[in-house]
Amino acid sequence: MTKHENRVRVGRAGEFFAAYVLEYYFGITVHHVDVAQDDLWVRLPDNRICTVQVKTATETKPSNNSRSYAFSLGTSGADFYCFVAVDRQLALFSLPLKKSAVKKRIRPRDFTHAGMISSVEHCLNITA
Repeated sequence: MTKHENRVRVGRAGEFFAAYVLEYYFGITVHHVDVAQDDLWVRLPDNRICTVQVKTATETKPSNNSRSYAFSLGTSGADFYCFVAVDRQLALFSLPLKKSAVKKRIRPRDFTHAGMISSVEHCLNITA
């Protein structure tokens, strides 16, 4: 398997994990899509349709004398980001970041089950 093929598979796993979190914990209808800048389309309980850009990391990388997950952002017009740490099987949802941001770093200790649930509740304004 080439490096590119592995990145595609890891990214796809992150997308399906994010869909699982939204459907399992919140009962949200999720559609996995393959369109530029959007990975998931979700229908919220109030019938709003929102887009989610999923970014996935498999391990931490060195950063300023510590380790963190590094996510490349690219350009996205999505309503929300979802950052997935596949090695921990956890995700954090985020409101859109500044347009100038090209990378997002998240410390391993920030990936918790409680943090995952509260980040969805905060971003989507819903409760589990």
